[in-house]
Formats: sequence, C-alpha cells, structure tokens
Amino acid sequence: MIADALAQRLNAELIRDDALFNAALVSFGSFGFIHGVLLETEPLYLLESHRLRLPFDARMQQLMGSLDFDRAVGLPQGTGRPFHFQVTLNPYDLDDGVYVNVKYKLPYPDEPRGFWDDFGPGDDAPAIIGKLGDVLPALVPFTVNQLIGSQYKPFSAKLAPPGDTFSNTTTYGKVLSAAIGIALPDVLPVTEMLLQLNRTEGPFNGVFAHRYVKRSSATLGFTAFAPVTCVLELDGVESKRNQRFCQKVWAALDALQIPYTFHWGKIGEITPARLRVAYGQNVDAWLRARKALLDPGAAVVFAHPLLTEWGLDDVEISGHIA
Repeated sequence: MIADALAQRLNAELIRDDALFNAALVSFGSFGFIHGVLLETEPLYLLESHRLRLPFDARMQQLMGSLDFDRAVGLPQGTGRPFHFQVTLNPYDLDDGVYVNVKYKLPYPDEPRGFWDDFGPGDDAPAIIGKLGDVLPALVPFTVNQLIGSQYKPFSAKLAPPGDTFSNTTTYGKVLSAAIGIALPDVLPVTEMLLQLNRTEGPFNGVFAHRYVKRSSATLGFTAFAPVTCVLELDGVESKRNQRFCQKVWAALDALQIPYTFHWGKIGEITPARLRVAYGQNVDAWLRARKALLDPGAAVVFAHPLLTEWGLDDVEISGHIA
C-alpha cells in the first residue's frame, strides 16, 4: 500500500477502493492510462515438473471434477496437492489414458539443476500442435496420434525455477487456441459433451486440456468460478473446420445452460447475453466502477467498438445499471 505522501508528491488523487481496483484489473483499455504497477513478490522457489500418462478411469474423472487429491491416482507425490495440475486429452487415444502435467513447489536450493530441452516442461500442446497441418477429416485421428505420441512425451522430476520452466516456448505453424472457464461441478458433463460432439460434429484437429486456476478477484476476470476455475482449452490447427467446431461447443454449452466464461485473449464469441450469464451482477459492478472513475468526456476518449459489441457500454445497456 502506498503512502499518502507519495500521491501528494505526484500531485495525484489517491483513491482506496477495492471495487474500483478489481474492476480495473480487466478493463480492456477503457479505464484510462496505467502509468505504473506495484508488485508484491515472494521468495524464489523451484518447480518440480512431471508429465505422465494415467488411465482415463473413474478415479481420474472424479479428480478432474473435484480436485480431491486425497484419493491417490498415481501422481508422483501421492495424495500431496500439486502446485499446478493439468490434464490433456487426446480424443483419439483415450484407451491409453490421458497426459497429466503436475508441478510441485519446492524451496530454492543453493545449486539448482536446470534443463534446456527442445520441448521442455514449460511448453504445452500449442507449442507443437501447429505441426499437424490442416489435413482431411479422415486423417485427423492418425495425424494427431502420430504427433502427440512422438512430441508430447512423459518426463519426471525436472527441476527449475519458474523463469526457466516457462522460458523455452516456441509455437510452430498456425494454431487455433480457444479456452473457456467452467466451475468444477460442470467439468465432467462438459468433457462428456465435448467428446460426444467431437464424434458427431468433428473431428477436431487437436487436443483438449483442462488446467485449474484459483478464482480471480478481478470483477470480469475469466477465472470467475470459486474456489477454482477449470480452464478448458481447445488447442488445434487454425482452420475453418476447427473454428466451426468451437462455435458448436459454445452453442452446446448455451443449450445445456452451463455457465462459462471466455478467455479474453483467445478465440471466442462474446455477446451481451453470454456475459450476463457468465458474470451476472458483476457486469453492473464493472460499469458502475468505470462511471465512477471517468467523467463522460474521459469515458468517450477511452471507449471503443468492442465495448458496445459486448454490452459493456453505459449508453447501450444503461437500463441494466443499478
């Protein structure tokens, strides 16, 4: 927390308002200029990274839908809760199991071991998925199996600090990356729907991944479901066929009346109605915060067409503002 004296030295108005701050965390450039950021850090630590294949059985599905690690499913540290947990599904090879990525947080030693492989623990499916190419539908299962089997290999106990773990990322080719946030109780129904849709409306040229992120305090943060949001990722080749498949996924979720949020930096189809279902009264809270921060003249300066398209414009949906 900054001191009042600093604001006075900068000739700035100091506003202490959690609601305003949380709204500004995801502001789409519409809350004004950010001149500086104050970061709170923690001591350096290591990540022990593993990628393994485990059966896609009832125990794994129960874990994906609950994050209850008390029932051992073959993870490296047994029932110990990992720092990072992700499950990647190749829909064309589920009989041999799923890929499970886990990372455990460890104290930083005096002489850590590192790694600098061609494809390391910091890389994920999008780093190689562009190698697939846009092939004929009949060839999709074969090509996905060949590439994932040869490139996305298991490993164990790779030790490095976060900066080294996530520094070795290179994406090949044109990649389609879409992601939605869903609540834990919806993970299994959505996964079942996704696999069924792939059988009837696919094939999707890529893989599906589930990673888990703590709920954000941001008013319109897309990891909006407490206590943990499952980020369901559709990582595949950039193609019209894959784009149509994603659109069918969104429509199926709407039909099932399952709330979901779009990753703001990936492919999606955001509409005012979908925002209302996903964020509810938080949409009004975000609009109130913007109105409290900016006078009408400043609001015009920092407006843009996406705000109107998404229903995040004071004029367009003023009837919803409390």
